Amino acid sequence: MPCQLPARPIRACHSANVIGPAMIRLRHERGWNQSDLVTHLQLRGCEITRAIVANIETGRSRATDVLVFEIAMVFEVSPASLFPAPRPGQPQAQLGITPFTARRRRRLAHQAGGIMEDTLLVLKGQAQVASG
Repeated sequence: MPCQLPARPIRACHSANVIGPAMIRLRHERGWNQSDLVTHLQLRGCEITRAIVANIETGRSRATDVLVFEIAMVFEVSPASLFPAPRPGQPQAQLGITPFTARRRRRLAHQAGGIMEDTLLVLKGQAQVASG
């Protein structure tokens, strides 16, 4: 399933993207530059450029849930490991997880054959906070 990127740019905000620091860390651990990461993602069918990766890493753009999954697969980590642990007193819902995205991620996990089970446990708690 190829990655789907937003049709129009998303306005950046202070929390537009929370996976950027993990992407940078994982990329550096492997000795990759942004172009190397783009190559790996494109081989998986993602339509992505180095500029998009740079914008995600710096928080200027958001990564879709499908792209988060593909990034995790390229780095061979769980999608949950890309997200930072919440700060004390920070509600999980501020991370942008809604019941809709939780359902979509469950569907993706089912399609992936259970690879994202640990992610779903995290998302279940986040969805409950968002809907509560």
